[in-house]
Amino acid sequence: MFMTEWTIGTGAGFAPVRALREMVRVQEQGVLSEAEFDALDAVAAHLFVHTDAGAPIAVGRMYPCPECDAVRMDRFIVAPAFRGKLYDDLLLRVMLYKAQQMPFATIEAAAQTTELPLFARFGFHDVKEAHAHGGVLLAVPRNGVIWESACKHEGNRSTAQE
Repeated sequence: MFMTEWTIGTGAGFAPVRALREMVRVQEQGVLSEAEFDALDAVAAHLFVHTDAGAPIAVGRMYPCPECDAVRMDRFIVAPAFRGKLYDDLLLRVMLYKAQQMPFATIEAAAQTTELPLFARFGFHDVKEAHAHGGVLLAVPRNGVIWESACKHEGNRSTAQE
């Protein structure tokens, strides 16, 4: 079983978020700590997904960009032990649900190129190439999110393999 928790800023609730981002982005992927952790962390909402026992599963970050009438999501990370088990889909769904409740016209996502198929299933399209984090800036209108079911596709894959 899993649980989700939202935390704002870099207070006490940020420690497990920071630990997972440090483990995956800095240690595993070689991103400089100064590039991974920035001033936006202090004002952003952070989603932390974990097991009942507290083991980290996934994290994501969301913050307003009022200058472009958007809410932006980034820093999507899934712990190595949980990759390929649809936790990326779960993380994005929870964040999109929250983003649709905000008063912005657009939902943006700064994503790595490997994440593009996931975001495309929800209706995101390219806005800019080569974002500062080395990925792509994507966008979808707040009311244009496609609520596709990844479970439906997983079921079709297992049936086709049998």
